[in-house]
Amino acid sequence: MRALADATPAGRDRYVDFLRVLSIVTVVLGHWTMIAVGRSAHGLVAGNVLSRTPWLWLATWVLQVMPVFFVVGGFSNMVSWQALERRGGGYVKYLSSRMSRLLRPVLVFAAVWLVLPPLLGHFGVPPQQTGPLGRVMGQPLWFLGAYLVVVALAPAMVRLHRRWRLRVPATLASAPWSPSPGRACSRPAWSGCPATSRT
Repeated sequence: MRALADATPAGRDRYVDFLRVLSIVTVVLGHWTMIAVGRSAHGLVAGNVLSRTPWLWLATWVLQVMPVFFVVGGFSNMVSWQALERRGGGYVKYLSSRMSRLLRPVLVFAAVWLVLPPLLGHFGVPPQQTGPLGRVMGQPLWFLGAYLVVVALAPAMVRLHRRWRLRVPATLASAPWSPSPGRACSRPAWSGCPATSRT
């Protein structure tokens, strides 16, 4: 551990590394402890601990680290893009490098995810048990698509930040509250909100 710390560049932000490790470990442990696997008359049954322990939902508020994960990821993307700019690199090189680092371990996980249920079925485990296993294994990947979008947009967001500074996050924060023509509206007709049909 000491050798690894000594090999770390002096300009690297160790606090950001700490937040990254903390958020990843919390997400992994959170998903691991949420899964409840039991045995019934029909075999193995997969469930969610949150639905079986009423008070445990409070822990989801205390351990809400996904915003930290995305903030730290955004910072990492910014640093990578700025370093690549200094070396004269472009967007394609940035995107391919970041995607490669993200998707290589995911491909290994996906290979296990796709092969394990049929393999268990080959050894006699009934589909009623391998089906829930496959669904549970894929749940932690729900945020990967959103984070890939964050990675792809990082260079453009860095340019916007350089020009507009705090107006960029202020605009993003206000976007969910802005009126949208496609959004259902429950206000009265005199407010100017278009009526929406309900089916």
